[in-house]
Amino acid sequence: MMALWIQILVIAACLAAAGILLRYYLSMFQQNSYRPERFLRWLKDNPVPHPFRKEKLKFRMTFRMVRLTVVTALLMLGLCALLRPWGAVACVLLTPALMLLANLLLSPVEKAVGRWYYNDAAKRLASMPGLIIIGVTGSYGKTSTKNYLYRLLSEKYNVLMTPGNFNTTLGVVRTIREQLQPFHQVFIVEMGAKQRGDIAEICRLVHPRIGVVTAVGDMHLETFGSRENVQKTKFELVEALPADGLAVINEESEGISTYESVPTHCELLRYGIEAPRADVRAQDLSYSRSGMSFTLSGPEPVGE
Repeated sequence: MMALWIQILVIAACLAAAGILLRYYLSMFQQNSYRPERFLRWLKDNPVPHPFRKEKLKFRMTFRMVRLTVVTALLMLGLCALLRPWGAVACVLLTPALMLLANLLLSPVEKAVGRWYYNDAAKRLASMPGLIIIGVTGSYGKTSTKNYLYRLLSEKYNVLMTPGNFNTTLGVVRTIREQLQPFHQVFIVEMGAKQRGDIAEICRLVHPRIGVVTAVGDMHLETFGSRENVQKTKFELVEALPADGLAVINEESEGISTYESVPTHCELLRYGIEAPRADVRAQDLSYSRSGMSFTLSGPEPVGE
């Protein structure tokens, strides 16, 4: 039988390792929008943990993460108490499974909290009927486009944009609840997606009046399955626009120009450089150390 001091040493070492792994898997779970099915797909593709690798997105210890950490830690301690010292070894080997079990146990709580946050954000938006909401999505270019729009529109309006990579429903809800103020006139919402319905979900919350689709490419095909699904998902933004809304799409993107199901219920403005069907064009492009210049040509309202 293993000596008591050795058992204590093994348990302490294993719990320390499990703690490091838990921090790593919590971060990955957060990056996968707290969705177990996405996390499991990621885990299948990344079976070997790399807890000390630089994170793509900075981990945020939100209240949800605190709750998940506490319940996972309690499960680990319970396993150690029942099967010591082998329970501690199991904690290391089963860290992601224990975290997902904790998430399952907390799911009623998280659903209730999420519903309250979502409804609160919706009420704040409803209290500002004059707010102009612009949705920006695309396989690439959406963050840059969002920043350009913010800089240009801020010359005339009080503008709020979703910060950083807050391009999920949870990120948009958090932006609304923490940053949206009554004096804001324009709200620019970056909309990311990893599967069908993601953008439609954000649109059901914010109800954009203007939508910008920057590009459609072969991003996240492991979750979308095909480029056609990517196209359909990006154009969920255009489908959500009202009849008096405006859709602005990049005709230079092959994934956009070849898409045959572009919604036509609202005004559609295609932009590009050489694309034949572009309504608005950038011409006479020139580059220098001070930047880039071009001539914008298109319908009369745009020229103004």
